[in-house]
Amino acid sequence: MPYMMLCRDLPLAYFEVRENGDIRYERLIDHSTAVACLASRVFGERLRRSLANEENLSAVLDKVLNISAYLHDLGKASDYYQVQVESIKKRFGSLSFWLHHIVSSLVLYESYIMKTDPILRYASEIVLRHHRAMKTTVEDLCEERRKDVIINAIKRLNEKWITSLLDNGIDKGYIDEDRRNLILEAVSEMKRLRDKDIINRCAYRLRSSLTHYKSAEAKLIISVSGAVIISDIVISGIVRGGIRALANIWLREIPNLEREARNCINLQSDHKI
Repeated sequence: MPYMMLCRDLPLAYFEVRENGDIRYERLIDHSTAVACLASRVFGERLRRSLANEENLSAVLDKVLNISAYLHDLGKASDYYQVQVESIKKRFGSLSFWLHHIVSSLVLYESYIMKTDPILRYASEIVLRHHRAMKTTVEDLCEERRKDVIINAIKRLNEKWITSLLDNGIDKGYIDEDRRNLILEAVSEMKRLRDKDIINRCAYRLRSSLTHYKSAEAKLIISVSGAVIISDIVISGIVRGGIRALANIWLREIPNLEREARNCINLQSDHKI
């Protein structure tokens, strides 16, 4: 598939050229919408029951779940990652989004700082964990090459792509206009930072611990993180053609999970790969 034919679909959440020459890809906007759809449909009510006694948190739960699930891969909307499609299409391999969960978290945390919005703070914690379970791992910055990835991914965040992603989130009801504007402002601000300031922010973010939160808040973060992790791996496995063992466990445990996942995928007009 010529690169220019893919350009209209960028940014991608997944791209792979297999050994037999087959190309499989998934648009970021479709993946984000399907994951948020599944998280809301399958886990929304379960989480509301779990947090029913926490009046303050139950009131914000839906917003935290929707924003976290929809923006968990926000960091992939960077030219730094997406230009790799050009080299991969000449051989077999897959597009690497190394440390994108940290980039996503940094953008959301910067948004939180600008307005001290607790929903964005919780979302920042959750997306940080969606590939690391409950670990945040400071060692992600121990090597210089890892610092370079973070810096380049942030400085090459594509504001046009992110705007489209956020506008779609508004249309689907996963984010509101005020937070959309705040996130865009945060992206613009982070791209102007000096390299050392980006790394300092990153180091601070990675030192985050659930002990910094009240027990009910920690429960919210852990619970929503689990919902996002499961929704992400199930949607990915179905669309990309490779259900992982962890996803299979949850497909067996939750009877309607696969049906709802396929329904959410089918809502996206361009999901077929």
